[in-house]
Amino acid sequence: MVCSRDPLTWRMQEVAIRFNFTLNDSELVELFRGFESRGKDYFNYVRFMQYFAQTLPKEKLSRTQFDERLYQFTNLKNGQKLSFADVLGEIRKSCLGQCRTLQEAFRKLDTNRHGSLTIGQIGELLQTRGIFLSEDDLYHLLTSFDSCMTGSIGFAEFKRTTLKAFKPGS
Repeated sequence: MVCSRDPLTWRMQEVAIRFNFTLNDSELVELFRGFESRGKDYFNYVRFMQYFAQTLPKEKLSRTQFDERLYQFTNLKNGQKLSFADVLGEIRKSCLGQCRTLQEAFRKLDTNRHGSLTIGQIGELLQTRGIFLSEDDLYHLLTSFDSCMTGSIGFAEFKRTTLKAFKPGS
């Protein structure tokens, strides 16, 4: 990306690089000028964010949800990159390899009998499959299971997330 000498455009190009805007230089300049405030080299962030928010798909996301389709987990044991689907697949294999149903597996994992799991218990389950995740990766995994961010995973959340399947190409 060629940096403009115009201070507004140059600063906004830095933002565009940071947020991976997929626009060429002329499209970026056009975008920035479209939200310039009163032609005085001030960018109107409020108008930009309002427009940006209005054009987002109307899907319900949790406050901290990450893009499950793109996120790559790193196995600390061997450096292997794993997709969200790979990690869920390993959880399913482990659960259904040891038990007949997910509910039976959930009860077996719930060693303290509180009717919920912690992300630590999910991490231990993955370790039995040779997958060791960082605290950050475990946190991202928790945000998928625990959409209300209570810190624990009930059976309904466990089942919903563990059985989550992605459409081809999504």
